[in-house]
Amino acid sequence: MVNVEISGWITPGQKDSIRIPNVKAEDEQALHAALMAACEGGGADRTLLWELPRRPEPIRMAARISLGLTCTAGVLLLLAAFVAGAETRSTLLIALALVVFFGGGFPLVVARGDRGVKVFADGTLERADWGGVSTFDLRRYERVTLH
Repeated sequence: MVNVEISGWITPGQKDSIRIPNVKAEDEQALHAALMAACEGGGADRTLLWELPRRPEPIRMAARISLGLTCTAGVLLLLAAFVAGAETRSTLLIALALVVFFGGGFPLVVARGDRGVKVFADGTLERADWGGVSTFDLRRYERVTLH
């Protein structure tokens, strides 16, 4: 698996970059063909040319739940450390560090690798991740390259 970057050149020296992690080598060839078809084709429909699916919904949901529980436990441990005496405070802060490390690690790994990309025949590219959905019109670029 490789990391791919799609560059849409607006003018010489100015570009939009779209990074796609974990693309299989055989999918890279299909992505290149789909990008060329979307840029050069005259299609006006939303026919799907290529797709990199996001992580499964149960994994994303588990990561969200883990993040919520970690935040709740972290706030409660901070509150307890603030109220507790000096002899207990260091134990609570160590527990807080462990909760944040282990409870926040799973959502971090899921969020970093959870990116879905779709290329459509009408020249649009949609990227979906934890930050929302971004749409790019590939036909407005002078040139589109794949690295």
